[in-house]
Amino acid sequence: MDPIVLKRFALIAVGVFSSLGIVIINHPWIRRRMAKWDRPLQVVFYVATRPLLFVLLYVVIQRGMVWSDLREVYPPQGDAVLEGGVPGRDFLTQYSPFFPYLLALTYLPFPEDFYASPVIVFMLADLACLLMLRSIAKSFYGAEKTESATWVFILCPLTWIVAVHYGQDEMLTSFFVTSCIYLVHQNKISAAGLAMGIGVMLTKYTTAIGLLPYLFANKEGFKLGHAVATLAPIVLGATLLEIMGASILKLINYSRDFTGIVGGNSISAAVIELLSIEHTSRLITIVTLIALAASSLGLWASKRRGLPFHETVAVTFLVFLLTTFCSVCIYRTWIVVPIALVAVSRGKYWLFAMWSLLSAIVPVSDKAQPIIVTLPVIGDTNVLQLTLSLWGLASIVTDALWLPAIFRKNTQINVAAAEISG
Repeated sequence: MDPIVLKRFALIAVGVFSSLGIVIINHPWIRRRMAKWDRPLQVVFYVATRPLLFVLLYVVIQRGMVWSDLREVYPPQGDAVLEGGVPGRDFLTQYSPFFPYLLALTYLPFPEDFYASPVIVFMLADLACLLMLRSIAKSFYGAEKTESATWVFILCPLTWIVAVHYGQDEMLTSFFVTSCIYLVHQNKISAAGLAMGIGVMLTKYTTAIGLLPYLFANKEGFKLGHAVATLAPIVLGATLLEIMGASILKLINYSRDFTGIVGGNSISAAVIELLSIEHTSRLITIVTLIALAASSLGLWASKRRGLPFHETVAVTFLVFLLTTFCSVCIYRTWIVVPIALVAVSRGKYWLFAMWSLLSAIVPVSDKAQPIIVTLPVIGDTNVLQLTLSLWGLASIVTDALWLPAIFRKNTQINVAAAEISG
């Protein structure tokens, strides 16, 4: 068997094992008998799926990623900054304008031929998300549910496979979204807005979807001061770029056109593909506006239902990802923390396992096709397309199933903690 195909089968097996582990380890019978072993086993599994996997892939094997970003996308942008280049003036990036500067910082301490240094930052963001998840879970659901949430996060394929194996930056977006949630629950609303503003300028522009629930985080509704806290780093960053001769609008337009090429697993993307509609900039803009409107309705419904802030964030992002055009499966990493909290509070471990597996084991070939196409159907176009369609449909369905789960009344929540989040 081709070594690449064998490697992909191995990834399927490990992903399935990890997902099943989420269900098995949170079974009541198992939980009662292994509670005292939680902490040491969590450390073992965390180290095995993050630092040890990193060493294996990028130090021992020296060929870890599947997507070409670590070799072909990140280095040119980071190197351009190290040579004095400015995004929007000397080169273009589909990321937020200051992401290339972060890449440049990761390259400085390492040899020029070590391309995996950004993954270290992604793993640090992953660790920070885990620590914030534990704090939020303890406030809302108590100590026992906190350990369950920890297991869900550690074993979730959407975290360690995306960050370490794929070498993708989605955990950075997750870090800023989770920071906003954590700070809101700590009643540090302005600091939460500052985190979101920095995230918009440092990761992806779509991080701004988190601004919708944030701006209405208080029971009193919208407050101008919170908007100022969020806009400050965005305005400051855009002004700095203009001073250096760059154009933030040029970068935004380039990112929009790039999303028109990518597509993804969403209702709108499926409709556009079925109708064979051309991916024009105007179409992408219209679909994005529709997705924003749908997200606003999700936000309104969440506020009306009185959901805690992390669940409101989950609803807002889920609706956006279901309706926007560029909705790559791994983008679900952005909300892995709030969805993990929902899974623990509602007992939806099977749904979380399927959702995370479908979202993680997808972009592995040069054409970003699902991993399942490496099965013995290559060359049969009809079977291949059917496989792709069924995989994408399953991913969309698992996204949608979270919405009724979230809006179902939760009797396990700590009401006092919910009051803090407004």
